[in-house]
Amino acid sequence: MKAVSIQDIEKLLACLNHRGFESVRNKAIVLMLLDAGLRVSECAGLKLQDVNLDKGIVKVMGKGSKERFVRIGHGVQKTLWGYLGIRQLISDGLWTDRHGNLIAAQTIKLSLKRLSQKSGIKCNPHTLRRSFAIYYLRNGGNIFELQLLLGHSSLEMVKRYLGSLQFEDAYKGHIKAVCSQLGRLDCCF
Repeated sequence: MKAVSIQDIEKLLACLNHRGFESVRNKAIVLMLLDAGLRVSECAGLKLQDVNLDKGIVKVMGKGSKERFVRIGHGVQKTLWGYLGIRQLISDGLWTDRHGNLIAAQTIKLSLKRLSQKSGIKCNPHTLRRSFAIYYLRNGGNIFELQLLLGHSSLEMVKRYLGSLQFEDAYKGHIKAVCSQLGRLDCCF
């Protein structure tokens, strides 16, 4: 299991750098999946009232009707503001087609499949969720927090992402967690 590289994410987003409705919506979806680590069904099920753009908080209804809250960054907030500015106000669902009709998870999957073909980058909704998890762990997040963010009921599911970390990641973590602290002990060296 690998994360989509930052360079590949940039290539994906470059293919969505148009002002058309679907490009704007799909860019917002890609960023939401990547930044919040949502399942495609969770993303498709979002309602307008679930997203607080001012605070960057999204209420997610996960598997088994378990509610959780996730944060989104400023870039995603800005992209969502742009999408909401051109979206028809017919549905209370967050993601719609250009006519205002709610789209399903299958539409999101198909849109990402087309984007993957266009960009040459292997990508689907779960690849973005996996990338979120791997980047989270690589940047110092722990598996207990990740379990909550992903909405997993057991740590076993989260442990699968640990296999994607490499010695380099462990080495950086060691330096950050241990060596930097021991460096403060001048009297011992």
